Amino acid sequence: LSETLYEQACQVLPGGVSRNTVFRTPHPFYADRASGCRVTDVEGVERIDFANNMASLIHGHAHPAIVSAVSDQLQRGSAFTMATEAEVYFAQHLCSRSPAFDKIRFVNSGTEAVMAGLKAARAFTRHEKIAKVEGAYHGTYDYAEVSQTASPENWGAPERPSSVPVAVGTPQGALDDVIVIPFNDPETAVAILDQHASEIAAVLLDPMPHRVGLIPAERDFVHALRRWSDVNDAVFLLDEVITFRSTYEGAQAWFDVQPDLTALGKVIGG
Repeated sequence: LSETLYEQACQVLPGGVSRNTVFRTPHPFYADRASGCRVTDVEGVERIDFANNMASLIHGHAHPAIVSAVSDQLQRGSAFTMATEAEVYFAQHLCSRSPAFDKIRFVNSGTEAVMAGLKAARAFTRHEKIAKVEGAYHGTYDYAEVSQTASPENWGAPERPSSVPVAVGTPQGALDDVIVIPFNDPETAVAILDQHASEIAAVLLDPMPHRVGLIPAERDFVHALRRWSDVNDAVFLLDEVITFRSTYEGAQAWFDVQPDLTALGKVIGG
């Protein structure tokens, strides 16, 4: 059945999948149902799910309380071109969880959260460039994805990493507006940032970037970026789309540091 589904998918989905993370050789596994930490595919094979929809389902699959709450809401309507009580109460709850959260702006994905944060930083500082860690994933916004897939052939010198596109056709202007810094090397990172001190709108950081080895940022590195942002009037933007689940206040609590903006996703909608 999976092979047949994949053949059909290839006729209507580019590459036969809706997102690259589910692709497997010779074909993806197709989920049929799931409960708790176990998912069963259309062939009847049951697996322990360590991914939980890319870390968003902190309560597992089909948690009874969530199924009940969602079913109740569906009977009262699922989407409105009006404000809702739920968004107010949810925003209040999120603000109560971290001293760094003053207000919440809801969007549809982690990619949009990072994108909105970068746009807000540009509007606030009137600067155009952003700085990010080499290899770090921050979604699919042109600027945020720069140097996500750099390799030895194109990543440049350690003291001056290159801005490498992910997608073919990425505008050169977007690449020029992204300053790439090495991970957990505060001295080199600050030296690179200093060369663009009057141009940078935001310093973007994932405190435990999974595509850089799932290695936590070192305290000295985080504090160096926070201090540099303060001195140079740049916005310090922490991407906690994945790491917010790590503690009640998010991974920022590990470092005793407050960002200017935090991007959230996954677990807050799971």
